[in-house]
Amino acid sequence: MKKVCALLCLFLCFSITAAEKKDNNNTNTLNVYSILGENTDIFINNFNAENPGEKVKNIPMDSSDLQDAYKGLFEKISNDSAQTPDIIIMDHYFFEACANNPEEYFLDLTDIYESIKDQIIEYPSKNTLIDDKIYGIGCAADTGAFFYRRSLAKKYLGTDDPVVVQKAISDWDKFSKTAEKLYKKSNGKCKIISATDSLLVPFLAQRKQNWVEDRKLVIDPLMLKYLDMCKEFSDKGYEAKNLMWSAEWLSSMNVNYEKKKSYNPEIFGYFFVDWQYFNMFKDVALDTKGDWGIVKGPASYFWGSTIILVNKKCRNPEFAKKFIKFMMTDEKSIMEYSDEYKCLYANKVIMNKKYSDYKDDYLNGQNVYLELLKYSEDIIPKSIQSTDSYMQVDWMLMIEYYLDGSGRYTKEGAIKFFKANVEIDTGISD
Repeated sequence: MKKVCALLCLFLCFSITAAEKKDNNNTNTLNVYSILGENTDIFINNFNAENPGEKVKNIPMDSSDLQDAYKGLFEKISNDSAQTPDIIIMDHYFFEACANNPEEYFLDLTDIYESIKDQIIEYPSKNTLIDDKIYGIGCAADTGAFFYRRSLAKKYLGTDDPVVVQKAISDWDKFSKTAEKLYKKSNGKCKIISATDSLLVPFLAQRKQNWVEDRKLVIDPLMLKYLDMCKEFSDKGYEAKNLMWSAEWLSSMNVNYEKKKSYNPEIFGYFFVDWQYFNMFKDVALDTKGDWGIVKGPASYFWGSTIILVNKKCRNPEFAKKFIKFMMTDEKSIMEYSDEYKCLYANKVIMNKKYSDYKDDYLNGQNVYLELLKYSEDIIPKSIQSTDSYMQVDWMLMIEYYLDGSGRYTKEGAIKFFKANVEIDTGISD
């Protein structure tokens, strides 16, 4: 009996291994590992229905914690099993970890980009341009804007007209002057923003230079302007000092200033990208519906982006590219996805078609989709670098110390502090 059981176990192990090997060698089946999770099923199910001879499967993420998911994903793409992802849909921070040598992990997707570039928003894909090759196709745009309080615009600027508001903050110098105007007219009660940490992403997006050029640290002049603005706003009281994601930051969005006259401070506006607006702001600002407007603000910018990549070990690269093209251009799937999960999808043709007559109740009838699409056209693509996160953390740490009120750092001393930390963290110096 023991001999029979042993033989049975051996047979089962062989069968499982053979099945896994067979499945892994099946070039008509592709695995997708996606940060979008089950949301990806809209595309997968529609694709499978239209292509009965081919099958795309969704491989569940190992963890809801992104750092754990990244670790699990790196292990998966280096293995050769039935669970090895062929297509990877991740945020740009995952690509950042591979940006020094993307060719070791991913296939070149320049041909896909060239075939659909007239239909899609440029920068999410162009951000993965390394050595003249595009490694990722951006499916979520994550475009940003400035969302302002109409009641405060009427009170202090004389009108809530988006055209007038945009003129008042169309560049950083005007933004600073308007901050002063709001402060003075309100006797210090109205702050143009919650805190200067929210300015980081808009400034980063408008740089002409990356942090690292020719293997040396570069501080774009615009970042020095950001440093000066942080100092000015802190010293003069133009910010409320409610840091992003704090309880005060979130609760301030829901304050009805017309009803709560005593509330202090008043916050004129916020820099949000589309996922913040649809998935965070609308959940917390229920009492202020209709008291908002959207304008481009002083800079076109984005924060994040979701990128489709193909594993270098992909079993069938042409099949993978076919599915990516489907994800980026299939009107039925994109419209279904946009209905279910509010976002600005990166196919600008379909977004324009779907939302041509959209009116947003929170924005007093403005069309948030078409506004964001318009702003996305001015965003400057900038190749993702493996050191980006280190640079930004060190930069914000430097600003925190520079503005802490102790006076221990001059501007020059703060910049030296930043450079020293960068060299410790990355080995890069100027």
